[in-house]
Amino acid sequence: PGSSDSHLVNMSLTMDSFAYGGMGGWGAEDADTPDYELHVQVLQASDLRDVQTFGKQDPFCMGRIGDQEHQTSVAENGGVSPVWDETFVFAGKWTPESTVECRVMNKSMTGTEPIGKQVVCLGQCGRTRMGP
Repeated sequence: PGSSDSHLVNMSLTMDSFAYGGMGGWGAEDADTPDYELHVQVLQASDLRDVQTFGKQDPFCMGRIGDQEHQTSVAENGGVSPVWDETFVFAGKWTPESTVECRVMNKSMTGTEPIGKQVVCLGQCGRTRMGP
């Protein structure tokens, strides 16, 4: 579950590991130590807005949490239903209210244009406790 603008990005989010801290597992006592490793698997998108006048659009996905951002490869001629099956790895500190936003953009000769997005709250992800 997440919010979207009706153009869906199919992604799998797992909080694969984090160091247990003093705030119910969501924080760390040492403020300088990253305590989460979040894996975001961007699988595919569907029902994207078609902004390409000629031929098929070339979508790519940008994932962001906080000030960290990753980008998939461009799905050449991916059209309105591109497939990536790529994983982003983010490391840092977040709360259950933090969100991961994946925006899908069309790459063209004239620039890029947004064609879809998906936002997921980290509180909806699975967590695995590592450490004592």
